[in-house]
Amino acid sequence: MMKKLILTLLFATIATVSFGQTNTIIQARSNGASQLRLESNIGGELFDLRVNNDGILRFIANGSTEAMQIDDDTRNVGVGIGSNDFVKFRSNFNTASSDPQTGLQGDAQGSGTGSRFGVFGTASNNTGNRYGVYGSSATGTGRWGVYCSGNFYHTGSFTSTSDGRLKTNTKSLVNGLDLVMKLKPKTYQFKNDIKGIELSKGPQIGFVAQELEKVIPELVSTDMHDMIDESGKASGEQMEIKGINYLGIIPVLTKAIQDQQELILKLEARITQLEKSK
Repeated sequence: MMKKLILTLLFATIATVSFGQTNTIIQARSNGASQLRLESNIGGELFDLRVNNDGILRFIANGSTEAMQIDDDTRNVGVGIGSNDFVKFRSNFNTASSDPQTGLQGDAQGSGTGSRFGVFGTASNNTGNRYGVYGSSATGTGRWGVYCSGNFYHTGSFTSTSDGRLKTNTKSLVNGLDLVMKLKPKTYQFKNDIKGIELSKGPQIGFVAQELEKVIPELVSTDMHDMIDESGKASGEQMEIKGINYLGIIPVLTKAIQDQQELILKLEARITQLEKSK
């Protein structure tokens, strides 16, 4: 299969030259490894397509940087910039266009039974850090390392960074019970006529962000969210949506329980004192 692929590429490039592509030089040679070289007369860029003795097809830029690798035995495909990148897609959008732009997109389609994965990542081995899927973002509104439009499900633990060495201006929370008494828990359902955002179906229990913002504004954020069209791509339209940091409510509830327990202990002590005075 590898030989057929090389011959096909060779004939395709020769055919391209025969149709008047005068700015490209093609060389085919063997110096211990089968090699096909494409060289630009204008910029001097070199692109080598070679198969070494290990049977791996490599696409090498400028004689050193391995830009693409295909292993016929393991059926692995590596795309990257630099020797440490097994798979890396780099997209630079320098235009001022407001159209949606995607560096990498995965679609899961097909009929019949069975699972479909648009993006699938695994983390194995027991030494060092391993990330099945890793995302990072700058701080501020409208920046997410990972964004999910629709239900989010996980089977393992969910951990939030909370190391004291990363914090400053730490103060004890006060009046937790007063804050809890001002909260307005609600039952509700999301609207089903908002296109472009996948909202949970069925009855929900929680808070209304605008109401919670009046009590604990630190737990409410306002961001612009990209709308998704019917094909699953960003439509270019945005909607302002308020969100709630539900995990941040846990310390408030904890403080409220502590405040309540202090009241209970005081009442118990008072009752005991009254009983002794009879």
